[in-house]
Amino acid sequence: MESVNEVSNMQSARQKWFTRHNGEVKGPFTLALLKSNWLLGRLNAKDEISQDQRHWRPIGDIIDLELIHTSTPLPADADQARIYLDERGGFDRRQESSATEQQLQQRKQQRRAREPAELVAQRQLRSRLLEGYRQHQERWLWPVLSTVFVLLAIFLVAIFYPTTFPESESDCQAPAAAGVNWENCVFNPVNLQAADLSNSNLRNSVLRSSNLLNANLANTDLMYADLSRSDLSYANLANSKLKGADLRQADLSNSDLRQADLTFADLRGARLGGADLQGVMLSQAIWFDGRKCAPGSIGDCLVSEP
Repeated sequence: MESVNEVSNMQSARQKWFTRHNGEVKGPFTLALLKSNWLLGRLNAKDEISQDQRHWRPIGDIIDLELIHTSTPLPADADQARIYLDERGGFDRRQESSATEQQLQQRKQQRRAREPAELVAQRQLRSRLLEGYRQHQERWLWPVLSTVFVLLAIFLVAIFYPTTFPESESDCQAPAAAGVNWENCVFNPVNLQAADLSNSNLRNSVLRSSNLLNANLANTDLMYADLSRSDLSYANLANSKLKGADLRQADLSNSDLRQADLTFADLRGARLGGADLQGVMLSQAIWFDGRKCAPGSIGDCLVSEP
C-alpha cells in the first residue's frame, strides 16, 4: 500500500503551480519546471507558490520543495549541472516577431545579467547540435513515412478496386484465316500449305517443322516466333515482322521477304536461294553462315567490323 507521502508526490507531479514574486504572478508551471527554476536560481525560498492563486504560501514551507532537493541531486560540479538544465539556446530571441505574449513573459523571467562569453558559446553550440540532430531525424523519417504511405495506398487500392490481368484474345482453336490471332499458340507440326494468314498475329507462336509452302503471311506479326525447320518456300512474307524469330534450317527459298523486319532473327542453316530480300532489315541478325549482320544491314548481311 502506498504511503501518504508517495501519493502526495504523485499528485504533485500532475498539478500545475503559480509563483508570486514581489506581487507579480507567473505560471502555471509543472513540478518539473519548478525544479529546474529552483536549481537555476530563478526561485528562492521566499517566493510564494499557489495552485489556485488564492491561497499563497512561501515555497520554502511546502513539502514539495523537499522533492526538489532530494529527487534531483546536483553532482559535485554543480555549475555544469545548471548549464545542462538551462534550456536557453544562447541566442538573442528578442528579435523574433512571432513570439506569443506568454513566451515574451517567460523570456522576461529568464533574462539575466550579461554572462561570460564562453557560457553563451556553450549554449549556442548545444542548440546547433540539437537542431542538427532534429534535421537529421526529419530527413530520415520523411522518406520512410512516404514509402509507408505509398505502399498503404497501393494496398488499399488493390483491396477496394481489384483488377485482373488482361487476358489474351488469342484463339488457338480458330481455323487458319486472314487476321487470325494465334499469339503464344503452340502447334505440333501443322500443314498450312497455301493458307492465307495475312495481317495475322502469330507473335511468340510455335510452328516448328510446319508446312507453310506458298502461304500468304504478308503484314503478319511473327516476332519471336519459332519457325525452325519449317518450309516457307514461295511464301509471301512481304512487310512481315520477324524480329527475333527462330528461322534456323528453315526453307525460305524463292520467298518474298521485301521490306520484312528480320532484325535479331536467327537464320543459321536457312536456305535463301531465290528469295527476294529487297529492303529487308537484317541489323544484328545471325546470317545463314553464322555471321552476325552489322547494324544497319538492309537487303544483305554486312559483316560487323571487329
